[in-house]
Amino acid sequence: MNNIKIIVMFSLILFSPFLFSGCDSDSSDDSAYKIEFTLDGTLYSFTGGYDDPSGVAEGCMRDGGDTFIAARNVADTSSKIFLRFETTTPDIGTYNDTSPINFSFNSDVWYNDSISDSSDFKFIITEYGDVGGVIRGTFTGTATNDSNEYLVENGCFEVKRKPDNSVASGG
Repeated sequence: MNNIKIIVMFSLILFSPFLFSGCDSDSSDDSAYKIEFTLDGTLYSFTGGYDDPSGVAEGCMRDGGDTFIAARNVADTSSKIFLRFETTTPDIGTYNDTSPINFSFNSDVWYNDSISDSSDFKFIITEYGDVGGVIRGTFTGTATNDSNEYLVENGCFEVKRKPDNSVASGG
């Protein structure tokens, strides 16, 4: 019986990094910043800066009254993602079809509430820190590429909040 306990404990220790992945870290280390999601069952993870891939996943408020959250894939810098939601104040809460939102993955798969008739895409902001702090939350919904729909699940982000208007307005 003791051998079984040892094997179970060893297995938990060995595989724990895989069991507890995602965007919920309380680390102030830059390596914690990321945007992750599953698109039709395939996991994608972005950790590089949107404007500078050697930077970190980032977000900021913009003059137009929205928040822009973005990152690039470090291994393939042409691969990028951005999330945009309208807000005039840095507040936690849910953003969906009642407030303009956008999701864009490599410009090939997107959700844009102004042209889509689907209303199931949403962002939930759980933390909106000051400049230098963290913007953290989750997202889920259905995206498209004109002819196909894609299920976006388990989306999460933990990005460094940059000074206002400092991240490119590619969205």
